[in-house]
Amino acid sequence: MKTLHLPNALRVYEQLTGMTIAALLAMSATPSWATSPEGSKPAPDAAMVSAHAAAKGDGLLEALLTELDRSKAQLKMDQVQAPYYVEYRVDEVEDFGAEAAYGALRENQRIHVRVLRVVVRIGDYKQDSYFGRGQGESGILPLDNDPIALRRQIWLATDAAYKAAGQALAEKQAAMKQFSADPNPVDDFAKAPQMIDVEPTASLKIDETGWKKTLEDVTGLYKQYPDVQSVTASARFSAINEYLVNSEGTVTRNGKTTYSVQLSSSAQARHRRPTECG
Repeated sequence: MKTLHLPNALRVYEQLTGMTIAALLAMSATPSWATSPEGSKPAPDAAMVSAHAAAKGDGLLEALLTELDRSKAQLKMDQVQAPYYVEYRVDEVEDFGAEAAYGALRENQRIHVRVLRVVVRIGDYKQDSYFGRGQGESGILPLDNDPIALRRQIWLATDAAYKAAGQALAEKQAAMKQFSADPNPVDDFAKAPQMIDVEPTASLKIDETGWKKTLEDVTGLYKQYPDVQSVTASARFSAINEYLVNSEGTVTRNGKTTYSVQLSSSAQARHRRPTECG
């Protein structure tokens, strides 16, 4: 083992400390975001102000709107133009499913997931970066509505989508040079009217224990009918909340629930051919 003298040890400690500080500063840096000078922020849009007010109490929608505001104001990287359009979509799915056969439960599953999709377009409505890798990024969002955790994941997906859009636009423009100009070109994208529609969210409120017992009891009735050869019953309940916010001013949130219950059985008929019902 090599022994360091005190002066050498101090020099090593100073070097390591300096490297650690440099690493922390690098980790906290955000190269794709330019700091807007004070006073240069645009006046808040009245519809967006009302959307922020409607989002109160919904941690996910608040995080989406906050990151959208930041993206519109600060998303810029050297040698890559700022985006002209940013879109966030989230599908939040809460699902419960159970299945029983012959009086016994054989499937019991509960799922809760939030899927984010980010689209960042650079260029303009006539020709933009929606091509190849520039068609957006997807990711999974936290479920506990922690604002920092939510905004961090949205930021990471936005950053990745913006960088991919810059590469995609360059690739698209290079590919377009191989073809003659279209005399009647169609715009890559169309601007839509602003829409604010924030509806109540849906949630899954069911008696899971009760439904599992019902499925077991129903399929257990086969014991009273010797001709029954197979019997299964299943139930599935879903609550889906869909979010959409974009830089054109559209903010929508809508929720829906779906329920499905199925019973299937088969028996041996008198003519000896199997009979099924479901």
